[in-house]
Amino acid sequence: MKSQDKILVIDASIAGISGDMFLAALMDLGAKIEILHRLSKVLPRCMDGIQCIEVKITDTMRRGFRAKRVLTKIIEKKKHRYGNELVGAVECVSDKLELSLQAKRFAMNATKTLIEIEAKIHESSPNDVHLHEVGSADTILDIVGSAMALDDLGLYDAQIYALPIALGGGKIRIEHGIVSCPAPATLEILKNKGLYVIGGPVESELTTPTGATILANLAVKPTLFYPLMKVERIGYGAGSRDFDIVPNILRLVVGSSEEELSYEEIVMLETDVDDVTGEILGHLIDRLMSEGAKDVTLIPTYRKKNRPGHLIRVITDNETYLKLVKVIMEETGTLGVRYIRLPRLIVPIRRKIPLSITINGRKFTVEVKVSKDLRGKVIAAKPEYESLRKIAQETKIPLRRIAELVYEKINETLIS
Repeated sequence: MKSQDKILVIDASIAGISGDMFLAALMDLGAKIEILHRLSKVLPRCMDGIQCIEVKITDTMRRGFRAKRVLTKIIEKKKHRYGNELVGAVECVSDKLELSLQAKRFAMNATKTLIEIEAKIHESSPNDVHLHEVGSADTILDIVGSAMALDDLGLYDAQIYALPIALGGGKIRIEHGIVSCPAPATLEILKNKGLYVIGGPVESELTTPTGATILANLAVKPTLFYPLMKVERIGYGAGSRDFDIVPNILRLVVGSSEEELSYEEIVMLETDVDDVTGEILGHLIDRLMSEGAKDVTLIPTYRKKNRPGHLIRVITDNETYLKLVKVIMEETGTLGVRYIRLPRLIVPIRRKIPLSITINGRKFTVEVKVSKDLRGKVIAAKPEYESLRKIAQETKIPLRRIAELVYEKINETLIS
């Protein structure tokens, strides 16, 4: 299987995500236990104040469901550390374990994300921020262990999707006192990534800052539903607590797609109007496209009392649709807009390339839009109108004939 065909779905929609849950789920997917043994031996040499680290992987039950659990026993002299200490520890461990470039980059970026958010919250610098809960050795164990396990499973180049992330609720006690759940760092990290979140379903912390920073440093696409895929492996990672309401487990699903196209979610907006002028509708189309719509369609209809009207249909994405609903209401005066979330398959690779062509002994450059599938096959190639028009003006040759010559060149050089 090519890496581009591999799919990883992170399903934290029931019980959230923490560093140890993610690591345990990766182990359940088949990552080698030796990873953690090697890491536990090296980490005390790279981080001051660690006397002993023991790591075990066990099977456990959460509300009747089996899952892997990472059990760590860490004896530390230091309760608090500074940001530069964690960065130095990750650099040291990465070098001693000779991590791959991808694994080292992920571990470093995840650690820095955590430190920078803590520094922002506490108005300090990343180097000098005083870390409490996230400054312990198990934070580095979870992050670097996950980096190594992702590498072992070959998941860095997979298409990664994340379902909405359960945050929990209620109040939690941290070093600074009692705060609302989720912890400030968790919410800040997820906000910066633009991932979907949901509250509950229990009054407890479900997603931790370490779990959030792991998500934020993967190339994750937020999604409300599973993508089109063939399921191949499922990994379950257990949290430390056993809740009465839900199984405290994180689910990771690895699959593949034999499709040559990419998957994405779109939102379709619709409303019907019968009292809007053509000038306003024309302005509406321009504004919707400038505000981020992917496509706008006007369909002539007949409304109440046989009045002619229009069905306005807009294609957009989950991040933009609420803004476009407001635009439609402002510009047309409609009192309601329907929205439907839909999956769609798209041509994944799209770029513009210059194409050289000689016409009547003169050389010209035509800008061509080329679309390819995931296997590199050209699906479509279309010259830009402005390039064709410019050549037609300069050569006094009909634009239709210029287009024919350019398409012949495209077929010779790009498609054949």
